[in-house]
Amino acid sequence: MKGKDIVEGENEEGESKLSRRNLLKVIAAGGAAATVGVSGCTQQQQGTTTKYACPYCDKEFEDESELRDHINEAHSQEAGQISRSAALVWTGKENCHGCRVCEVACSIHKEGEANPDLSRMNVKWDPFDSGDLIEGLTCKQCDSPECYYACPIEGAMYIDEETGARCIDSEKCTGCGDCVEACPFNPSPIKMDVDKKVAFKCDLCKDKDGDPACLEACPLSGSALKLVEKDERENYEGL
Repeated sequence: MKGKDIVEGENEEGESKLSRRNLLKVIAAGGAAATVGVSGCTQQQQGTTTKYACPYCDKEFEDESELRDHINEAHSQEAGQISRSAALVWTGKENCHGCRVCEVACSIHKEGEANPDLSRMNVKWDPFDSGDLIEGLTCKQCDSPECYYACPIEGAMYIDEETGARCIDSEKCTGCGDCVEACPFNPSPIKMDVDKKVAFKCDLCKDKDGDPACLEACPLSGSALKLVEKDERENYEGL
C-alpha cells in the first residue's frame, strides 16, 4: 500500500501544522532535517492498546517512535515531497463582470445540471447586498495541501499524475468533512454535497480535453480566469 508522502513545515510555536490532528501522525523520516507526514498513518484502537499503522506496509507498532524508526529503516526511499500542481486563478474584479457563467459551466460539466451550488469555483458577492463583486473563489491546489494530508481514507484524496491537481474520489469519500476543516481558506473551495454526502472540489477538469470548463465558458475570452502551469506558480501571489 502506497502512503501519501509530504514534507511539512513548522508553525510559529515550532510544532508541525498537522500534529494536532488525530487522523494524521507526523513522522520524522530521513534524518532530523525533514519531517514526513502520512495520511493513513493513523492510531488504531485495538482493545485498550493504541496501534500505529505503517502507511507503506501492513506492520503496526505500539509506539510512534517505533513506527518512525521502521519508516527510516525500511521505507526511507518512499518518503518524499508530493508534486506541484497547476492552478486556476481569478485575475481580479477589473477583469470580471461577475456573470457567474463559469459557475454554471462547471456544474453542468461535473454534475449535469446548472446549479452554482455544485460548482467547483464560485463568485463571491458582498453579503450586505451592496451589489459589489468581491472575488472569484478557486482552489489554490496548494503546494502543501492540508486537505490531502488530513483525509483519513486511503485514496479518497489523491494527486492527479498529469496535472498534479489535488482530487477527491467520490466513490471512496465518506463525507467526514476533515478536508474542509483542514483547508486554510475561508470560505473553503472544498464543498460538501449534502445529497450525496461527499466532498467535492476543483480537479482542473482532468476528465476533459482542453482548458477547464469554467475558463472555456468565460464570455470575456477567459480574461477573468487563468490557468497557471506548475512551473509558473512562483510568479503568482497567493499560490
